Amino acid sequence: IPQQTVIWGITNRCPLKCTHCYEQKNIDDTDHLSLTELFTILDKIKTHGICHMQLSGGEPLARFDDLVSIIKEASNKIDCWLLTSGFGLTIERALVLKSAGLKGANISLDHWNEKLHNRFRNHDNSFEWVIKAVRNCLEVNLMVSLSLCATREFINWQNLLYYMQLATELNVHFVRILEPRQIGGFKGKNVHLGHSQVELLSHFIKQVNSLPEYRNYPVVSFPGYHQRQLGCMGAGNRYIYIDSNGNFHACPFCHGSVGNAISMPFNEAIMRLRATGCHAFKTLNAYH
Repeated sequence: IPQQTVIWGITNRCPLKCTHCYEQKNIDDTDHLSLTELFTILDKIKTHGICHMQLSGGEPLARFDDLVSIIKEASNKIDCWLLTSGFGLTIERALVLKSAGLKGANISLDHWNEKLHNRFRNHDNSFEWVIKAVRNCLEVNLMVSLSLCATREFINWQNLLYYMQLATELNVHFVRILEPRQIGGFKGKNVHLGHSQVELLSHFIKQVNSLPEYRNYPVVSFPGYHQRQLGCMGAGNRYIYIDSNGNFHACPFCHGSVGNAISMPFNEAIMRLRATGCHAFKTLNAYH
């Protein structure tokens, strides 16, 4: 199966200190890679035939000019999306990103309750950033997805329903539900979901995506459901992750560098990732 997607951290900078940040150890006040080095990596991504690229960080909007340059260079061949907290995503910036060729933004919103989302993100303005970013992206006709890290404390039917109601009011196109992993800010913490919580999430997405009473809701995905059915889709299978230092990993939640994208050929990295596999997936079912 050819790789279709790369998730790529283009900056070490971020204004937030999120509780669960998977890139926590790489966050810094300055970027470790120059724009020239980023373009070296981008050339390899294009040559390899990647058709979908998700630009992450850190917070990619903290490196706005370089972000725009990358999108301009890539968007004639690659479907470009932004993974963001919404930080600084003004209407003016949304217009520039749209003009550069950005297709959509995946904006992190980790609770329907403003206070609880801000606490999770460790910033009093985070919820406000998200709402404004969503509206600005929609205003310029960018696709918008909300991304939820569904913790044990969050998961119940009422919270999920309230979240989807807010997403519907905001007119977003998709909602993506991710489950917590023991990486970054959650390293060494007992955060994995139990069997009943996974079952509830799986039941919820099937209901929302199929029953008539939810027909006006955004499409909702829970990758963990399909992962349990089909196996890991990262680790050089359908996608790979390149962190903000340029290192290849199986995915954002399964760290273990197999080499650096500046010096290592893409095909070699794919072979190493496939041979190593996703160690997070191998232990996943032990928690259910």
